[in-house]
Amino acid sequence: MSEEKIPKTKKGQKTREKLLYSAKKVFGKKGYYQTSISDITKEAEVGHGTFYIYFESKRAILEALIQYLNKDLRQNISDELLNSKDRIEAEEIGLRVYFDYVRKNPELYKIVFESQFVDYNLFINYYKMFVDSYKKALEEAINKHEIKDLDPEVIAYCIIGISNFIGFRWLMWQDEENRGIPEEIFEDVMKFIKYGISPENTF
Repeated sequence: MSEEKIPKTKKGQKTREKLLYSAKKVFGKKGYYQTSISDITKEAEVGHGTFYIYFESKRAILEALIQYLNKDLRQNISDELLNSKDRIEAEEIGLRVYFDYVRKNPELYKIVFESQFVDYNLFINYYKMFVDSYKKALEEAINKHEIKDLDPEVIAYCIIGISNFIGFRWLMWQDEENRGIPEEIFEDVMKFIKYGISPENTF
């Protein structure tokens, strides 16, 4: 893990966020290995030396960016779940927020998946951060008998896997004009999550 250089002023925080946003844009377009620190500072319109006030290396800004994207996505989902009546409704809301976030931040997939070739722990920790918070919500739902009594970690990884590859198919592999999850596709995803592929509604 890189040592955090947390800015103490609002101006510093704004500059750091600008660098992160620029890194997201450039990494998403050129990829990690083809991007230079100069590319990031040029996009952010800051001096080359300013970069090192906030990040010690290109790998450090990648790590910070992945953590930021993870936290931002989870916060977006969490904010929308406040009024959900049960876990099934929460899953539906969460998936809609996730797909909308990916549509607006298409760089997310490229950055996260490429990170495994930079530092495999960055890639693993991205998903572990999701699962650690997700498991708690699933455990509560199991205790309330809102979902079946299955291993919450298994459920978490299954749903994350579904959301990842549905996102690939209908968001990342489409041209910009056709990028989006058709409602009938979304409904089928939710039916799969609710009922699985068994013709019966139980195991």
